[in-house]
Amino acid sequence: MWFLKQDRNFETKKLITYQEDALEARLDGLKGFQKGFAMKPENAYITGTAEGKGFEIVKENEGNQLNRAKTLEAVGRFAPRLSRISAERIQAEVVKLLTSDHPEAWRILYETGITAVILPEFDVCMETPQENAHHCFSVGEHILRTLPEVEPDKVLRLTMLFHDMGKPRVRVRDGEGTDHFIRHGEVSEEIAGTVLRRLKFDNDTVRRVRHLVRVHDYLQIAHTPRGVRRAVFRIGEDYFPDYLKVRRADILAQNPQGAREKLKSLAEVERLYRQELEEQNCLSLKDLAVTGRDLIEAGMPAGPGLGSTLAGLLELVIENPECNTKEYLLKAAFKQA
Repeated sequence: MWFLKQDRNFETKKLITYQEDALEARLDGLKGFQKGFAMKPENAYITGTAEGKGFEIVKENEGNQLNRAKTLEAVGRFAPRLSRISAERIQAEVVKLLTSDHPEAWRILYETGITAVILPEFDVCMETPQENAHHCFSVGEHILRTLPEVEPDKVLRLTMLFHDMGKPRVRVRDGEGTDHFIRHGEVSEEIAGTVLRRLKFDNDTVRRVRHLVRVHDYLQIAHTPRGVRRAVFRIGEDYFPDYLKVRRADILAQNPQGAREKLKSLAEVERLYRQELEEQNCLSLKDLAVTGRDLIEAGMPAGPGLGSTLAGLLELVIENPECNTKEYLLKAAFKQA
């Protein structure tokens, strides 16, 4: 169990964490959760300092009778002071919480006003409904429920945090009362990039999260080997395994009435993807039977056109795997030129 106490160093060491009981619950055969919080003793919550500078979460012995309301009230009083803390420190604590065993504890940051300071974009999501057949939760509640459905990997958990954050900006309700979120992936990607840079994340993390957020809702995958190869080509071979994880987490936090069919469809895509890997079919430039050097040695001039030619050859092989031979591709390259 955790409680908060005054930090003599006047520095925020942790944002907030808690332990839950009864995390596992079932909702129509799908994974859900119910809240069971560890509370802190009434006489052991933040009292603050004259300067009002910070707090620290420390481990407390099991067995204390905890008082959740006092804890949340105390954290709420200190939340505005987080604006004084460096972006790097906020980043570190965000990652610790998101990659913990209970990332859905992010809800506590919202309840105590912490997200209003460090990530106000999330607060808007908690207030945005999703009135359509695919969802039965608000945008923010849906996000919270996706977090534990992916492994505790920094990029994956950040992707789930941001994947629908653009929905409040694009939400349109039609005349029948149904909500639509067209282009929400693109807008969510923009928000992810802005926030991650604001929190001083490294370039590789920003790049990977942005890409996964942008493609997370890519659904047009035909249940054929060619359809899956095309999807890998468009999403990126390096990203496709993570894309599948993100899609599964997204589905598990949607309306259970339609989730089974979506999971069945995703499982077929995964099966076909594994089949492509086993058959060692070409899925990216590194699998292509020719390289840029091969083309130059065959007489093609170096320059931007070389990359375009390779991309065209890859698209050719994605459609026709049997064409992935050096001899065939060299001939095809000069026909393109």
